[in-house]
Amino acid sequence: MYYMERALELSKSCLGKTDSNPPVGAVLVKDGVVIGEGFTEHVGGRHAEIVAIDQAGSLTKGSTLYVTLEPCCHYGKTPPCTDRIIEEGIAKVFISVIDPNELMNGSSILHLQSNGVEVVIGDEEEAAKQIMEGYLHRISSGIPFVTAKFAMSLDGKIATSTNESKWITNEKSRHYSHYIRSISDAILIGVNTILIDDPKLTARNEIGELRENQPLKIVFDSKGRTPVNATLFAPGHDVIIFTNDSDKIWEETINNQAVSIIKMPGSDGRVDTLMALRYLGQIGINSILIEGGGTIISSFFEAGLVDKIEAFIAPTIIGGENAPSVVRGIGALDLANSWKLHNMTLDWLDEDMHITGYVAKKG
Repeated sequence: MYYMERALELSKSCLGKTDSNPPVGAVLVKDGVVIGEGFTEHVGGRHAEIVAIDQAGSLTKGSTLYVTLEPCCHYGKTPPCTDRIIEEGIAKVFISVIDPNELMNGSSILHLQSNGVEVVIGDEEEAAKQIMEGYLHRISSGIPFVTAKFAMSLDGKIATSTNESKWITNEKSRHYSHYIRSISDAILIGVNTILIDDPKLTARNEIGELRENQPLKIVFDSKGRTPVNATLFAPGHDVIIFTNDSDKIWEETINNQAVSIIKMPGSDGRVDTLMALRYLGQIGINSILIEGGGTIISSFFEAGLVDKIEAFIAPTIIGGENAPSVVRGIGALDLANSWKLHNMTLDWLDEDMHITGYVAKKG
């Protein structure tokens, strides 16, 4: 259906820009003509439905609303969207996905129906779920949706044995990687990546300018080894460093860089991965992009916390026993316990392969 497809486009356009809110798109139609459309604004701003209604003005009576997520029916930072829908005389609402948030979870639908609004559920449901996968996962599980992103050679290496990694993949792959950063709430690396590559961790466009949305920067640094002059400490960019046992002098110095240091000790001397994710879920982080290196990626795989992969594969063979691979650590001891992917897609970025897949949960 065209109208819901347009709502999906609007939903996708606000990925990474809605803070803890879901990226929702809405289209308002009357007599076959679009009279209003919108997407979710930052937290505290208008929801998609309200943006569309405001745009429609006095034309809303008897119209049909297409929205990718069940409208809210409670007072939060904004009034209930359902009340406004009823007040405006909207006759029918198509909803892609029921909101699993316990404050809604079908309650909004019942409220609309009890006030004479016809409701149709499930239009473009799977497509909407994929766009909102971060929000839906956090609301359902309490932790962010985790995507592991890596650029590698055809033989699975992310650098040479001398740690040279710039650049394995081509320019088009790198541009797309920056787009993925821009639609993620946070980007996560381990301290070894800082010590070897000293990355900016910013999302930039094709000409190197900062994109509108910049993800929160997260570092797993169990012993407090992040240099105080690391490039990621750019003015205006939020940083969280999770540690296990760090030096107080280092902490005081790093704190002068306007970052948050959070101790999250694990039993193995490293950062407790699951507890860190739970903390990030509590502060409203919907999606995290892990960019390595191999040690940090392996820790998330071994904990069963990777939900999706974005792999960029160059037509290059690096070889070498000491050249780092994407997933290090212990790994799967037998094929039955390897990590399987499903719902995979493949596209080409010039000569590079780009593979997206979802990680099947074990057990």
